[in-house]
Amino acid sequence: MGDEFVDLSHRASVDRLFPDRLSNLSGSPYKVACCEDPALSYLNGKKKLVGLDIDFIDIIAKHQRTSVEYAYTPVPHKVFEPWYDRTIDFATYRMISRGTTKLLPFSALYFPNQYRWCVAVPKRYKRIIHEQVIWPFTVDLWMLMSGTVVFFFIYETMLQKLFSSRYPSVYSVINTPITIMRIMLLFLLSEYYTAILTSNLGLSRVPNYPKNLRELMKSNMPILTMQPYILEYIAEAPELASKIVEWSKTIRYDPFQYALVQMCDNFPYTIALATKNLGKELTRHHYHLIDEPIRTAIGYSPFEKTSPKVHRFQRYVSRLAEAGIWQYLIRKWNAIYSTSFHFYVDSDMASSLLYLNHFVPVFIVASYIYVLAIIIWPYTPSLWLLITSISACFIVYHLLLKDLLLKYFPNIFPIINTPLHILRILLLFLLTEYYTANLTAILGVSQVSVYPKTLDEFARSPIPLIMSAPDDYQYVRENPEVRAKTIEWNFSKTYDPAGMALIQLCDLFPYTIDHTTSLMGKRFGYRHYHLIGEPIVRTIVISPFLKTSPLMARFQKFVCRLNEAGIWDHLVRKWVALSRWPNAEDVDLADGKQGMFTQRSTILQLEHFTPVFLLAGYVYLVAVVVFLLEIAVHRILRRFNSAGRGFVAWG
Repeated sequence: MGDEFVDLSHRASVDRLFPDRLSNLSGSPYKVACCEDPALSYLNGKKKLVGLDIDFIDIIAKHQRTSVEYAYTPVPHKVFEPWYDRTIDFATYRMISRGTTKLLPFSALYFPNQYRWCVAVPKRYKRIIHEQVIWPFTVDLWMLMSGTVVFFFIYETMLQKLFSSRYPSVYSVINTPITIMRIMLLFLLSEYYTAILTSNLGLSRVPNYPKNLRELMKSNMPILTMQPYILEYIAEAPELASKIVEWSKTIRYDPFQYALVQMCDNFPYTIALATKNLGKELTRHHYHLIDEPIRTAIGYSPFEKTSPKVHRFQRYVSRLAEAGIWQYLIRKWNAIYSTSFHFYVDSDMASSLLYLNHFVPVFIVASYIYVLAIIIWPYTPSLWLLITSISACFIVYHLLLKDLLLKYFPNIFPIINTPLHILRILLLFLLTEYYTANLTAILGVSQVSVYPKTLDEFARSPIPLIMSAPDDYQYVRENPEVRAKTIEWNFSKTYDPAGMALIQLCDLFPYTIDHTTSLMGKRFGYRHYHLIGEPIVRTIVISPFLKTSPLMARFQKFVCRLNEAGIWDHLVRKWVALSRWPNAEDVDLADGKQGMFTQRSTILQLEHFTPVFLLAGYVYLVAVVVFLLEIAVHRILRRFNSAGRGFVAWG
């Protein structure tokens, strides 16, 4: 067929002129103009033209059985002027549409990436220090501990000397029990305090940053923009425009103090470079992206106006974008470009430990607090002094006294050497047991739940119940003890949800409890509450259906069958979660991965367990180092002993 020609009129239809619908362009390569626009198109370290657009266009050209010839320039140059200039087919330059494109000397090609600018705010958390450090002990327990400290201080500074000098017989009787009581009280108090403090470090956090534009307008956080042309598009919102601060290259900024204007789709990949230009490099984990664009614009690229290829090429672009190819290339090339400049970017956005934002403050704060709470405070200064003095005594004994006793008092040496070794082993055992008990307390073994788990237990407990219109509930009317402790919700007041029971829909409890508690004045998640699975009210709801329709019975069967198959529960989790958390699309609910919305409790969901694992690693590392040091000291002493004996024998 290659040597046959068919005469066609210029008035022939497109199907006759292009029977393959331009799917075969062999021998007619695309000529494309592109410029330096990372990560769409740029020259890599080997001076090779690469990028997202390059890969995307090559895929289309390969499907059309042709190739691409790229004309690269560092900056865009004018194309299609005059309009009959046919040196290129199209350019990858992105232009913002400001009206109709009919008067332009070229056709408009629309790539999938459109212009959406969003605001990224730094994540801040309000640390409730008094609840973390002070409230683990109630007032009476603080009084008991203060009284105990005062008593032992007076005993060690005054009474101990008095008894030892004037009443030696009494002193020998009471000194040992008092010392044992001090150690026991210290162990019990530190165990309780460490367990509660560890739990509070992961739970008593409240996010303190705006999560939508409405909250951002009410906050006093300034917005820093590196694009001056953004200003003209947000003039309609004076509350937002008054917060805009234009970036100056001569000033060094603190990214934690400013919200940043970023492209919505490229935020995870560009935030590191943006903050580095400000003076301090941060990652996407330090920011919350408000997914409400402050400006949206349509972008297009110029295509030769008289070319018949534009419509076919536009269809390829649309189909590949629908198939997810464009999103895949965005992740690929933004990650490649970012890592080439040493910016860490996860290729898989959904599988990241730091994506769990409630873990971050535990890593940052707990690492410092646990060093004090676990390593230092469990031992009082007197106990640290005791440990230091005992260690010094054993070192002096092994280095000096042992040889002197063996040389000058050979009869006394076997009497005191064995008891000293036993004493050292006993002290080592007690210290190890003490640390093991502390670690056990941290792991949660010593935590016993004291909250009611059934309606009967709740009725007997002193926990108040807050609700609106309590007389509308038969359970409240029939139980006078519950009615007596019920508080009618006054929406003009704020309450502390930590000490109150709430009425919630059973199926939606994990998704609505945070919103309910935030209305009360303090936001809590579902992990702070236990849902009593005994409904106090059951209602049947109906939806209207055309009475004469024959479809109703069949439709009802479909509803029942899908409900039995668990489809309804899956959709409840998916759509309630998406409505409560706008950025929940990062969690793959379609594959059954419920992410942070699951009610099943695992170890990795208990935030206070994480620093325990970190702490245990340090404790075991210290234990190994001490063990190695002990072996080294033992070998050194053996060498000294063997050298001394050899010297005596030679003399």
